[in-house]
Amino acid sequence: LLGMVTWSFFQEATSMGMLSIVNRGDLLRKLNFSKEIIVISSVVGAGINYVINLLVVFVFALVNGITFNWHVIVVIPLFIELALLSTGIAFVLAGLFVKFRDLGPIWEVVLQGGMYATPVIYSLTFIVQRGLPTVAKVMMLNPLAQIIQDMRHYIVYEGSTRGWELYNHHAWGLIPYILPIVIFVLGYMIFHKNAKKFAEIL
Repeated sequence: LLGMVTWSFFQEATSMGMLSIVNRGDLLRKLNFSKEIIVISSVVGAGINYVINLLVVFVFALVNGITFNWHVIVVIPLFIELALLSTGIAFVLAGLFVKFRDLGPIWEVVLQGGMYATPVIYSLTFIVQRGLPTVAKVMMLNPLAQIIQDMRHYIVYEGSTRGWELYNHHAWGLIPYILPIVIFVLGYMIFHKNAKKFAEIL
């Protein structure tokens, strides 16, 4: 459930962020303000839904007799990481969607493939036990996979494999933690560079 809730947030945040500028074209032509706020507001909206869904999952877990320890606070830094990743991608998609309206269905296909390439409905241990450690290592370079696996390890089951445990050199395991920051910065720079032209195109 944690994997599905996390993936749902990513899907909603990026998809709504992609549409946000085009959907508010009239507002952009009338007012002069920071366009980044529009994309960020879409991600915040998805974040509110994420928190509500997460609380529902925790309530059901408690009802079923599952207990939590202080490790549950790992949700906070992991959500920050998830929000940075989603916002960075939403910035890129929003900027591109203004010019290329066919991006919508393409992104839906990418999301569909991405869900199966991320341990959302299956565990990383399942891949490793099938004798595919190289596949597991490549998968865990994906920040979403790392976030979901970390949640499983600290909240659900401490025996769940974390990404960096797969690598001989643990430095490789830092890549998915660094990527969200890089993607956010690059996404913001790309969006900001093209933001002045949005009103003219729309």
